[in-house]
Amino acid sequence: MAHRPRHVLITGGSRGIGLAIAQLFSKNAYRCTLISRSEPDLKAAIASLTPLPSTSSPETPSNPETSEISEPISYQHGYIAGDISLGSNFWHLHPSRPFIAHLPKPDRTAFSTHPSRIDVVVNCAGVTQAKLFSGLNEDDVESIIRTNLTSMMLGTKFLIRYVHPNVFYACYVRPCFMCGLLTCLRL
Repeated sequence: MAHRPRHVLITGGSRGIGLAIAQLFSKNAYRCTLISRSEPDLKAAIASLTPLPSTSSPETPSNPETSEISEPISYQHGYIAGDISLGSNFWHLHPSRPFIAHLPKPDRTAFSTHPSRIDVVVNCAGVTQAKLFSGLNEDDVESIIRTNLTSMMLGTKFLIRYVHPNVFYACYVRPCFMCGLLTCLRL
């Protein structure tokens, strides 16, 4: 049976800290799925990742009675262009929504080898501001909180239900007004 590489989902993975983290994971043979609003930036980011080894051996027989061998599953880096600040309009199980359209929910019977299985989540998406904090108006503050905090909480809540809770790791890299904060959770 072909080995399924571990799979990391990285929000804000098209540049900056998120891209650097994706490049590190790819160097360690993780399959990366990046989320960002800019498709051109995502395509450039995917091109900068270390390619995964090709799958050379076929999967186990899909029907043990007939010994038919299914085609090997190809595991490649990928991306999802979308705006996580849309909250549940992004993190939703409906097939027309960006997340599920690219990573369909794994079938529980083949969960351990399913290409959509996520092993690690790194949340790096966020917005910053160039104004002094005292100069921000209420709408600016609400937009920053919606993107940097609320969307991460909704995304994590969605992913806990989406993946098997015993194998879910979440890592948050959050920009802060005064310092950087890195928190890793075992959920």
